[in-house]
Amino acid sequence: EGCLFILIFVFADVIMSFIISNGSPELIGLATQHLKIMTPVFVIGGLVGIYYGVLVSYKKFMIPNISPMLMSLAIVVILLLAKNDEKGILLAIATTVGGLCQFLFQLPKIKQLGFKLRPNLDFFNNVQFKNVLELLFPAILSSTVGQIHIYVDMFFASSLKEGAWTAIGYANRVYQFPVGILVTAFLVPLFPLFSRLVADKDYEGVKYYFNKGVGLLNFACFPILIMILLLSYDGVKFVFERGKFGSDATFMVAEALIFLSVSLLITEGK
Repeated sequence: EGCLFILIFVFADVIMSFIISNGSPELIGLATQHLKIMTPVFVIGGLVGIYYGVLVSYKKFMIPNISPMLMSLAIVVILLLAKNDEKGILLAIATTVGGLCQFLFQLPKIKQLGFKLRPNLDFFNNVQFKNVLELLFPAILSSTVGQIHIYVDMFFASSLKEGAWTAIGYANRVYQFPVGILVTAFLVPLFPLFSRLVADKDYEGVKYYFNKGVGLLNFACFPILIMILLLSYDGVKFVFERGKFGSDATFMVAEALIFLSVSLLITEGK
């Protein structure tokens, strides 16, 4: 993560020039500045994710599920206190501060469980290192593939009319709300259960609870999908339409949200 942080910070302009292929130099420069401000989140987010898994493994669900709210709270508070943030610099800073708040919120419980933030570079001699890699690689691959489509959308949207890229970003934020609820409510409690069943070599139990969990997810997806399709415009208008965010912007975000919502069934089915 440290190497990734350095690479992204150093080559931020190259990365944003590729993603915003048809953007103006001013837009690319501003996006580069935002990316550099938020690069610490790559390291902080990795630690938060590790701590999240540790806490869930110890059946401590409250802290890891509350901690993501702190990022949103930090963003809201900082933006409310800001008088003028036309270039979004404070928003980028707030995102980094929010990630740090998540980390600090989880840290006391992690220390209480006996874990310490102490890097150990002697991992090649660890007999469990290979097992960790076997589990980690498919997890990284699946999570990466799940996000690539957003950047593909942004790549092509940058060549469309003004505001298309931003509309997809706003729509994705709204879309992630029901996805987050479903994942948190159904999948997080199942992870320690799956671990216990695998440890007991009860593979029939794994199949049973997996099928039951997927069935419940699909059942919950349909009413949420229908609500998004019916209330997308009114919901986006209520949440975002103020100031320079007018009715045209509302329509663009609602339209993008409708197309994104169809993938809700595919996302949860995976």
